[in-house]
Amino acid sequence: ATAMAAAPTQEGHGLTGAWYRAKDGSDRNDLTRFTFEESNFLGSVRTGNLNGENFRPMIADLIGSGDDSQFVLAQFTGELEVPKEEAYTFYMTGDDGFRLYIDGDLVIDFWCQKWELEQKSQPVTLREGRHDIKVEYLQGWGGAWLKMEWESPSIAREILPESALFQSKENYYKDAKTALGAEIEKCERAYQNIAGSAQVKAKLEEAIQRAKDVRDQDYSDVEEVDEIILAMNQAAAELSEIKTELYLSV
Repeated sequence: ATAMAAAPTQEGHGLTGAWYRAKDGSDRNDLTRFTFEESNFLGSVRTGNLNGENFRPMIADLIGSGDDSQFVLAQFTGELEVPKEEAYTFYMTGDDGFRLYIDGDLVIDFWCQKWELEQKSQPVTLREGRHDIKVEYLQGWGGAWLKMEWESPSIAREILPESALFQSKENYYKDAKTALGAEIEKCERAYQNIAGSAQVKAKLEEAIQRAKDVRDQDYSDVEEVDEIILAMNQAAAELSEIKTELYLSV
């Protein structure tokens, strides 16, 4: 069986794929339908990396159809961590077209309805540390996949690994906030509907308020983001633990 593009396996790693529905059409040379500004947003999906696995099951879920005709676009965004300063070369292959940007610079441009034609960037000198990365993708009909590789003087050519890709701080913050909000709602329902220990319910009520205070924090600089994300994850874990305690106290 063909594998489906997988979600990240490491906390905070991977890319965020924002998917859009383009206009249908039969002319492969007409790319005017593949514009993000004129396409309808379908949803965001996390992926570990772009390793050639099949997008079609995911696309079918997003558009509600498994037909060969898909007509979608995606923008995969995140951060690329470079282990040392040197020249990096990127390779991409897919079905259909794509663009690769590093720190806002276009390094591979293959924006067309063609497939399985490998594209190679010019060497790009990158400093050690993290860099913005964005891949734009278009898909008409038939097969749907992308593979992204890299190499450098110190790295043999390989699929760009999940370990080198990170969710952007903004997306990671939003995910943590959404998860904490969902846990708060579950705990509020449990507090209202479960006739458990009064002592545990009081503890849960206090934890819910602390979690709301954490959720409602904003951040003003990059250093603070990590602290808030950690606090939100800890608050969600505390709520889950006390909620379980409440159920067991019935």
